[in-house]
This record gives sequence, C-alpha cells and structure tokens, in this order.
Amino acid sequence: MWLDRAGRLRSEQVSLTPEGPAPRNLDEAVEAYDSVLSSKMDDLADHNVTSLLLSGGLDSRILAGYFGRRSGDEISAVSLGGGRDLETRAAARVASAIGAGHECVPFDQKEYPAYAQKAFEFEAITNGLFSLNEWAFAETPRRPVLTGYYGDLIMGMNHAQWGQEATTDLHTFHAICSKSNSYGFTPGVVRELVRGKDIDDTIFCLLREMNNEYYGYSEQSWQRSWWYDLRYRSRFLIGRAPKIIAYNSWPVLPYVDRKLIELAMTTPYSLLKDRRIQKEVLIRRFPELARLPLAGNVARIFYRIASTQQPFGVSMTQRLQDSISWHWRNAAAKITHAEPCYYLRVFDINGVGWRSLRDKARGIAPQTDAWLNTELVLRLIPPSSRPVQASSKELVSSTQGLRTLIGLILLIDQRTAGLPDSR
Repeated sequence: MWLDRAGRLRSEQVSLTPEGPAPRNLDEAVEAYDSVLSSKMDDLADHNVTSLLLSGGLDSRILAGYFGRRSGDEISAVSLGGGRDLETRAAARVASAIGAGHECVPFDQKEYPAYAQKAFEFEAITNGLFSLNEWAFAETPRRPVLTGYYGDLIMGMNHAQWGQEATTDLHTFHAICSKSNSYGFTPGVVRELVRGKDIDDTIFCLLREMNNEYYGYSEQSWQRSWWYDLRYRSRFLIGRAPKIIAYNSWPVLPYVDRKLIELAMTTPYSLLKDRRIQKEVLIRRFPELARLPLAGNVARIFYRIASTQQPFGVSMTQRLQDSISWHWRNAAAKITHAEPCYYLRVFDINGVGWRSLRDKARGIAPQTDAWLNTELVLRLIPPSSRPVQASSKELVSSTQGLRTLIGLILLIDQRTAGLPDSR
C-alpha cells in the first residue's frame, strides 16, 4: 500500500514467494534466519543508526547481539520504564554486555489524560487506547532508533497458536476470532451497547467477511491464523507504537522485512512454535546474552532460556537465583505497594491514570446516550473507588474492552462538543 504522486492511496496484492529452499531442521533454520538478520543489520550501518530500543525481552535482545558486533561505533540503548523496573534491570545488563550506554524513559500515570488527548488527536480510536506510555518516549526528539517490534509475531510466530482448536491441531476462524476478541467485548455486549438499528447486520456482515477472508488464504491452516492476527490485530495494536515513536524520532523495524516474512512462511511450524528459532539464534549466536536473565511481562520474575549445552549445576543455581529474585520482588511489592513490573503497571486499569480516565468517562457518559447505552456503560466501567478484578495473566486482554470503551466515550464527547443535540 502506498501513495501515488497525486496523494491517492493505492494497494496491490503481493505474492510472497521465497527464493531459497525451506529449512528442513533446526540447524538449517538457525543458519537461514541468522543470514537474513545479519544482512539486514549490515544495511543499517549505512544509515547511521546508533540507538536501540531495548526491553528486557527476547526480540530486542537478539537485535542487541547483532548491533553489538558493530565495531568502532558508539552505540546507546534506551528503555521505557524506571531504573528499578524488572524489565529495565534486565535491559541494563544487556546494554552493558554489548558496550552500550543505557538510558531509561520513565512515565507517570498521572499524565495519562494528557497522553489520551494526544491519542485522540493523532490516532482517533483506531487502537482503543491500548496503552499510553509510549507517548513519554515521543516527548523528546531523538535520532532514529532500532526496535524489536513484530519479532515475536513474525520470526517467533507467537500468536499463530491462537487459531488452534483446543482438542485438535486444526486451526479455525472461530478459534482465532474468539481469542482476538478477548481483547474487547463480545458481539452480544456490543449489540446491547451500541444504539443503532443496523448494528446486528453490521456485526453479522463483518464476521462473515472476516470468515471468508480467513478461509480464502491459500496456505496451511496455521498460516491463516498467522496472517489473520497480523492483519486484524497486530497492525492496529502493535503498529501504533512505531507510529508514536515517529512523531519525534524514526523507528527502524528489522523484523518487518520481506525476506524474513517469506522465510517464516516456508519454515515448518514445529520449528517456529513457542519461539523456538528465536531462542536458538540467541543461544547459538550470542551465548553471552542468552545467559542473562529475561524479564517476564506478566509475572514479577526473571527467567532464563533453557540451553542443553549448559551444565546441570549451573542451570540449577540460576533457577535458584531467579526464584529468590521473584519472591523478593513480590514481597517488596506488597510492602511498598510499588509495582516492579513495567508491563503490568502500564496496563493496570486500577492505576491512578486509568482511574482518572474511568471517572472522566463515567461523568460524561450521559452525554453520549444518543450513541451508547448509558446504563450499560456505567455497569461496564466501575468508578475509581471500586477496583476491577483481573489476574496478571489476563490483565491486558480482560480489561482492553474497558480501555476501548473509555476512549470511545471521551472521543465522542470531544468530537461532538458544541454541536446541536442529535437526539
């Protein structure tokens, strides 16, 4: 999809036909992916990219390994979050290992109303206020920054299993749609929530079109789930973050590469599943980085990638260290009431920022009654004095519907301010 000289949006169906043979085993897969990533990172040297957005996870760590190979360049790493956060502590160790300086960009949930205003101005409601913390990064002008966005979705094939039925290996539209829709409200709730005589037809037609498109993919069933997730979920939710970075910097996305996508399409699913190839590339190409703990984003825990080459005693010692760290962080969080996990803090619907937005949305909900069922809105969005119950594993998916609804109410109020009453 591109803009022509007249500014019109054009699109073209692209056929992804890999040039080389498909990897037959893990060794061949590691060599193939390493070759593509090495070539991609070598190209970046000509564009003077010297900064890396570094999290405590796997995607950016792999890029850090390739990035650190660049001799003679002064490189730096930047992480979202505070210096005491679980993720930034893991990232700092990676930055030190590759000889990069490390900077933290903290965020304040009290700024969420201001960040929400920016989201309305630049994004409308396309992402449902999925997260707001990236706006803290965008406040300061920066040089182009290397990012690991989409690594887990393309090279790691992280969400392809969402389309797999529970009792079989078969991938279906029903399974992937149900999982994706857990990040919102069910069609039944939407039908009751939205005022409009055509809402039933709209929902039915949308589901039918997506179902037809899903089964129209002429690929293996797991590839259908992969494409569906990239098209209908990830390009909106994940795609917004690079867009925000672009307002005051420029995001570089090595994983969003045609050759890498083509390679992923031909790689056996058994090698891609559970991010197996990503882990093996890190272990075999950058063992010093693989030995450093990673940060779990739904638990207050450091974890390590299992390596068959590591002595049993070393593995047990590391597991003990990680276990002690987990218990210590949990205890500290209970005593200080300070969440040490950046990821959980960002999406905490009971945090000070989201509580403020919840109360604001409840206050203006009656003004949106021409479009939304106010009584149901007030039931769905509890007041800030009443905590929303959600486990850490479901913190994002189970509360995303609320964030979307809050954003929709605030946007309707903003866009209709000063207009005559349409009722």
